[in-house]
Amino acid sequence: MPFAMALIGTTSYIHNQTQIKLGDLFIILLAFTGLALAGGFYHDVLWCGNATEWYTRFSEGGYDFDAWIQLVGVDNRDYRLLGVSQGTLALVLIIFCIIILWRFNNLSENKFTWQTTIKMIIIGIFIVLFFGFFLFIIDTAGDFDSNVTLHSLFIGMPLIAFLFYQLGKMIASN
Repeated sequence: MPFAMALIGTTSYIHNQTQIKLGDLFIILLAFTGLALAGGFYHDVLWCGNATEWYTRFSEGGYDFDAWIQLVGVDNRDYRLLGVSQGTLALVLIIFCIIILWRFNNLSENKFTWQTTIKMIIIGIFIVLFFGFFLFIIDTAGDFDSNVTLHSLFIGMPLIAFLFYQLGKMIASN
């Protein structure tokens, strides 16, 4: 799902750009993928918080820790630790996306105005927060009313797609 949202934003950039450069396209795709993955990691922060009663008690993890233990080398299956590390990864990805788009702006012929930059940061933060929250609701559907889950799926996800579209359009129209 995160990569699909990144493709929506990149497609918007392609659609609204008059002259497409392949390097710019890959930079935009990388930044949007990082932003969408940050939303997915924020979902993990919420999910691990829910599993541990908002980080107040131990909760044993299962098979989902196998890859994490192999990659990181941590021998702990506590969801509290996973949630904090996913939150850190989300923050690192947000900073990474800001740096990528800042460097993209420095290399492009038309520079972003401060107003456009602030709008892009606000839209990016909304994307991460809303995408993570809607994924959390969809993932823990048993904890929520079916109306909330359906609204998250059929209103929330199109809202995220629309925000990615607007962000791609904003970058292309600069």
